[in-house]
Amino acid sequence: MDDLFLDLDRKNQTVFTLFFIISIIGAYLLFKSHEKRKVLAKLQYELQLREKIRLESLVYIDELANIANRRFFDVMYKKEFKNSFRDKISLSIIFCDIDFFKDYNDFYGHQAGDEALKTIAQTLKNSLYRPHDLVARYGGEEFIVLLPFTTAKEAEIVALKMKNNVRDLKILHKKSLVSKYITLSYGIASLIPNDEKDFIKLLKNADAALYEAKNSGRDKISIASV
Repeated sequence: MDDLFLDLDRKNQTVFTLFFIISIIGAYLLFKSHEKRKVLAKLQYELQLREKIRLESLVYIDELANIANRRFFDVMYKKEFKNSFRDKISLSIIFCDIDFFKDYNDFYGHQAGDEALKTIAQTLKNSLYRPHDLVARYGGEEFIVLLPFTTAKEAEIVALKMKNNVRDLKILHKKSLVSKYITLSYGIASLIPNDEKDFIKLLKNADAALYEAKNSGRDKISIASV
């Protein structure tokens, strides 16, 4: 009888051990399944978030030039103007315009004009020194550069680098009256904002400087007088 009870006890222990092991395995698999669902849910959320960010960013990209567009410039200009106004730090803008671009399009064709515009846009972008500097397509063949914490003299250095880099592209322009290659004219304005009216004033000054650069022969860099 004792042997019988001992045998039953052993069998019960075995069954209990098996049940315990099965329970542990079941709990582990359930945990892993739950963790897997959490990981998949997190991955799906991240993918959706990235897609949302990507789609939102397209709103601020010029489709042709593949750089920031005017809308994004407007957003960043408001931000940097507020920063400069608050900290009393110089803010600079460069307006630049491709010289005789209509004549280029008429002579070489609009497809060639689009390719030239893309190349120039990337060249201007690659000419910037700092990550918070910005170049955007402002419209047509005109670009605008936003340079926070930058004086007029420092902006002139940036414009000169852009001018040299565009010149080094050596894009032929037989209809240009100033060079056998594509050139740009540059208008620079800089100020330390003291009034909200300076928001418009800075843009107007840069535009006036660009007009001066074009009026004085093009392929020039002009700095607005304060």
